[in-house]
Amino acid sequence: MSGRSLSTAADRRSAIVSAALASFSRGGYAGTTIADIANEAGISSAYVLKLFGGKETLFVAALDRGTAARIGDI
Repeated sequence: MSGRSLSTAADRRSAIVSAALASFSRGGYAGTTIADIANEAGISSAYVLKLFGGKETLFVAALDRGTAARIGDI
């Protein structure tokens, strides 16, 4: 038995958004693919698409996360 614990759906979504934020920060919207984000998160591209539907939705989620973090700094 491995020491890994299963994360909740909310935990997985949060990890993907974090990976997206990092990926978009490096490559911008046009230079980042779903595969880049999936690789960053350590999951499949198909799973990212299942949860978010597409790059635009994921970009908005990452933008919201980044904006919320910046507002918290004020």
